[in-house]
Amino acid sequence: MSRRFLSIVLLALLIPSLVACQLGGSEPSPTTEESTPVPSETQGGESSASSSPTSSGPFEVTPPSDTSKANLGGTLLQIIDGEPQGPLNMGAIYLGTILYDENGNKQAAVMDDITSPKTGVDDQGNFVFENVEPGEYALFFWTPMGSVMLKHPETGRDMLFELEAGEALNVGTLAYDISMSAP
Repeated sequence: MSRRFLSIVLLALLIPSLVACQLGGSEPSPTTEESTPVPSETQGGESSASSSPTSSGPFEVTPPSDTSKANLGGTLLQIIDGEPQGPLNMGAIYLGTILYDENGNKQAAVMDDITSPKTGVDDQGNFVFENVEPGEYALFFWTPMGSVMLKHPETGRDMLFELEAGEALNVGTLAYDISMSAP
C-alpha cells in the first residue's frame, strides 16, 4: 500500500516537470560570453553541490576533488532594460537529468527539488556544482513560484551539458530578462 502511495506521489511530482520541460529537436551547442559549455553533472542527491564562492575577478570553476566526479559552474545575471544589472540570485539552481525513450531518444529534462543537486548564486552571480556524477544534465532555475529549465540566452534552445569524470566545466555568463518572462 505504501509503495503504491509513493508511486502516485512521485508521478504527481514528475508529470508537471515533464509537461513543462519537453525537449525539442536537436541538441544545441550552447555558447556564452566566457566559454563553450560541455558540462558534467551529478545524480539526484549524491553530489555535494555547494554555494558559489564570492569572487572579485573572472569566475573559475576548479577541478573536482574526486577525479571520478565533475564540477559545473558559471555566472547567472539578471537583465533589466536590456542590460545585465546584477546576479539572478532570488532562487536556487538545480541540475536536472535527461529522460530517454526506449530507442535512446531524448524526451525530457526533469528535476526534483528534493533529490536533484542544488546550489545557490552568490552576490557576483556565480554558482558551482561540485563533485557530481558524470552524465548529461540541464540547468533549472527554481523559485517558490515554480521552476523552469534554463534555455540558451541567445537562441532560446534547450541547453544540455555532458559532464565527464575529472571535468571542470564553466558554462560562462548566462543572462536572462526576467521582467518580461521567466528565465
